[in-house]
Amino acid sequence: MIVSIGTSGVVSAISSTIADDASGAVAAFADATGRQLPLLCTLNGAPVPDAMAGLLGVDHERLAELALNRSAYCSMPQRRDRGAAIELAK
Repeated sequence: MIVSIGTSGVVSAISSTIADDASGAVAAFADATGRQLPLLCTLNGAPVPDAMAGLLGVDHERLAELALNRSAYCSMPQRRDRGAAIELAK
């Protein structure tokens, strides 16, 4: 999965299933090998890091550290709730 947060917020992933979204929220793309690349894009994703930092009670530097620390997320249970994320931030 790819998540990009900036002037827009973008989420995309590789899938074997064609995105069939009647609402038009998910765009259906494919690569040269035939794999599907559904993409969801929103305007103005810039406030997202501020909101996440606020929810976790950390500054942007600590939020970046958490985002780059993949091993911290690997040990989290499959079902993630706000309490688990806050514990991770401490």
